[in-house]
Amino acid sequence: MRGHLCIGGPYIGAMDSRQPARRHAPDGFALIDALIALLLFAVVLLAALGALLRGLHATHAAALTGRAVDLAADFVEQRHALPDGAALQPLLAGWSSRVSTELPATARDIAITLVQPLLPAEQAPAP
Repeated sequence: MRGHLCIGGPYIGAMDSRQPARRHAPDGFALIDALIALLLFAVVLLAALGALLRGLHATHAAALTGRAVDLAADFVEQRHALPDGAALQPLLAGWSSRVSTELPATARDIAITLVQPLLPAEQAPAP
C-alpha cells in the first residue's frame, strides 16, 4: 500500500519516493526569458505607436478636408445669394482671404479645386 491512510481514503503525496525529481531551469535562463519578453513588448508597443500616429495624421487630414469643403460650400451659397449681374470679384476676394487664413496649402488647394468650376475662367483663383 502506498502512502498513509487518512479519514477520506489513502493519501498519496510527498511520501511517495517514485515521483520524478523536479527539474529547475539552469541559472540565467530566467533573465534571458525576461529580456526576450521585454523586447517583444517593445516591438509591439512601437507598432501600436506607429498605428496611433498614422491614425492621428489621417484624422487631421480629414478635418482639414472637411473644413475646405465647408468653405467651398459657403462660397457657393454666397454666390447663389448674389443678384444676377452682381460683381463676383469682392465675394471671391473675401472668400480667398478666408481660405488663405484658415487652411494650410494642401487643404487650400482642395477648396480652390472645388470652387474653380463655378467661376468664369478669368476670375478663377490660382492654387
